[in-house]
Parts: sequence; structure tokens; C-alpha cells
Amino acid sequence: MKILATEASSDLPACPFAIKSGGHTTFAGANNIEGGVVLDLVRLDTTTLSADQKIVSIGPGSTWQAAADKLDGTGIGIPSGRCPSTAVGGVTLGGGISFFAPKIGFAADNVVNFEVVLASGEVVNANASSNTDLWIALKGSGGNLGVVTRFDFATFKQSNMWHAGIPLPADESSTNLALTAVSGITQMHRMFPKLAYGNVFSFNASREPEGGIWNSIVYSGDDIKELALPAMPVTINGVTTEVKLTDHMEETSLSDLLDSSDEFPWDYRNSVTSFTFVNDLPTLMHVHEITLSLYKTVRHVQGMEWLFAYEPLPQLFSDHSMSRGGNVLGLNRTKHDLILAQLDPRWTSASDDKVMFDVAKQWSEQVKGYTQSVGKASDFVYYNYADSFQDPIAGYGEESVQFLMRVSRKYDASGVFQKALKGGFKIPGMSGTGKSEHDEL
Repeated sequence: MKILATEASSDLPACPFAIKSGGHTTFAGANNIEGGVVLDLVRLDTTTLSADQKIVSIGPGSTWQAAADKLDGTGIGIPSGRCPSTAVGGVTLGGGISFFAPKIGFAADNVVNFEVVLASGEVVNANASSNTDLWIALKGSGGNLGVVTRFDFATFKQSNMWHAGIPLPADESSTNLALTAVSGITQMHRMFPKLAYGNVFSFNASREPEGGIWNSIVYSGDDIKELALPAMPVTINGVTTEVKLTDHMEETSLSDLLDSSDEFPWDYRNSVTSFTFVNDLPTLMHVHEITLSLYKTVRHVQGMEWLFAYEPLPQLFSDHSMSRGGNVLGLNRTKHDLILAQLDPRWTSASDDKVMFDVAKQWSEQVKGYTQSVGKASDFVYYNYADSFQDPIAGYGEESVQFLMRVSRKYDASGVFQKALKGGFKIPGMSGTGKSEHDEL
């Protein structure tokens, strides 16, 4: 079966193209193109459960909310992304962190088969027994190797889900609590594989109080009493109380949890930048100080909300990956638990784009410089949270990059997806740069 008509020689198609599934990547040209063709996968959106309920097949254009709604009430679990309006295609090909990652690893690691349209137009399946190198390479490489038209995920029994969202002021006491919690849970994730935790800090100069923290905890287990987290002291308006997250948890479902958690800034301009470093509380606290100091330099921007988040990226995730056939993310190279820091500011006017994009670069450079200076830096940049100036695939390590180059040459000898496909992040060394190919501001 042939879908794309391309030449077998080194000549490229005259028309460049882009691939779009959900369209959540924020920088210009990431998933669209001027003067070319956009392959919009939005209509490939079905969710189908196999007769034995062991496999769920989902189209790349389906949102995670739609997939969760389809399976709601079946007792069947999927490694869903955490934002309901993101699509299955982009999240999975970039790795995919889910509420269930501590139990089963990245979303990509739970794909037992990819249906892929190659540069030649041939449609193939990539799995543990057929085109296995392509199967492994697709787990974390974005759109570099083909157009994935179906993801077949291994399902799992969905336990009861519990959720707590606890807002706190971003004062010294609550900030110390939140940073201590993310560092401690990262370290203890092997003891709590049913737990997903992260926190989001938000600062807005027009709001009182100016800063706040949203602590989110999700537990997937039949008995909430199994989650024996300690109480933590929280001081609000000079009054200290003991807060135990499990006392605030309510039973939910994946469908309901996603439905209540869409924070994507559809009516704003925004950027997304991330960095990872070794889990170390003093390092985390200094990174936090860097982030706050840069906020003060753009605090005047009209309508700007300075959002940033911390979440665990423990070695446990990579252990799951290796047990499921491996991927190209390269996290198996590190013996340390990591913390993922994400900067996600939003603003309203295009006239502020340059200053906001510049401060994102400054944040990345300063965090990288500091963590390198104290020996806590990590090369890994999460593909799905990378900005246009970052090079996430290079951070996977030389072994992964060389492997991706071999797979690309095998399945795309004329380099269609490295040269004619615009947007996304390229394999370093194959098109001159691994960074996203879009118009720089």
C-alpha cells in the first residue's frame, strides 16, 4: 500500500510539509507550514479495544480526553497524557509522561505496535518482532522517521484513582514544603509506584497574593490507606497547621481527572522550556531562586503570568522502559533520579514576544550553568517540553543519536523526514542541526 509519493533517489519532493496531530507545541512552525502541505491527522481519532481487552488502538489525532472517555467504566487503563486536549500522536512520540509513569514508564514504552507510513509511501508495522529497530526508535524521536497512523497500546487493569489539588500561597514556608515534597517523593518513588506528584508555581503582578502554588497528587490504587505519606507543616497568615495530602484526596476516574485539568493557555501567547538536573534539594532551591529572580525582570509585562513547575523524573521510569524493549531517550545512562523543571510563562501581546522568549533562554542558560557548576546537571531535555532553541535529541546521548541515524537511513534513504519535513526537532548530524527548523524571531 502506498500513500506518499516520493522518489527513491536523493531528490526530495518539491513541496515541503509538516505533520500535526494535536498542535500543542507552541513555537511557530512546530506543526504547521507556509508554502507547503500540513498533514493534519485530526480525523485519525478512533479508540478501539481488542476483543481480549489486552490492546487498545488509538489514532494519532485523538485527544487523551476522547480516548479516556471511550474507555471510561471498562476498568481498562491506558498510559494517558495529563492534559486532556493534547493528542496521542505528539505526546507518545516525544516519550509521554502519564499519571501512571511510576508504575509502567513512559507512554511510548507501552506501545506494542506502531502503524507507520514511511517516506516511500509503504505502510508497515513496527513492533517487537517486525521492524524492531524502527519500533524502538519511534519511542522518543518525534516525527523523524515516518507518519504514525495508529498506536497499539498494551492495556492494564485500572485501579481506583484518587486526586488532591491543594493550593498554597508561595511564601517561604509553603515554598519550602513544596520543594521538599517534590525532592522527597522523587527519591522515594520506588516505595510509592502508584503515586504521581508535581507542583506548579504561579506569579502574577496584578494578583493578590502575587504568588501561589498548586500541589497535585494522583494515586492509582484500590485503597487510599496504602499511601502512608507524612503530615507536613504549612504556615498561612502566621498560623501553622499540619497538612496530610491523603486527607484531601477524592476518588475520581481518568476521564473526570482529565476533564478537570486542562490548563492549556488557548487565549494566550506562551513558551515552554524545560531542563533536568539531579535530584538534590539544595540544587532545587537554588534553581527556584534563579527562576524567581528572572520573574522580577519581566514582572512589568502586561497580563503576564509566570508559571513554572517541578516534577519527579526518577530512574524508575527508565527501568520500566528497559523492561519493555527500550527506547531512545537515553535515561538509562544516568544512575541518578532527576527533577524536571518546566518554565511556561504566558502573556497577551505580540509586542512582548521578544522579551519573553529572551528570558526563557536566559532561564535555560542560567539553570544549566549553575547545575553544571555544582555537578548536578543532566543532558536530558524532555522532547515534549523543549523550546525551539533547545536540542532534545542530542541530549539522548551519542549512542541513541547514532542509532537514530542508522534507522533513518534504513527507512528513509532519501532523507525526506530530515529535510522536507519542517518543524519538530531533527536528528543531529543529518540536516545540519538537531534544533527545530522554524523562523527565528
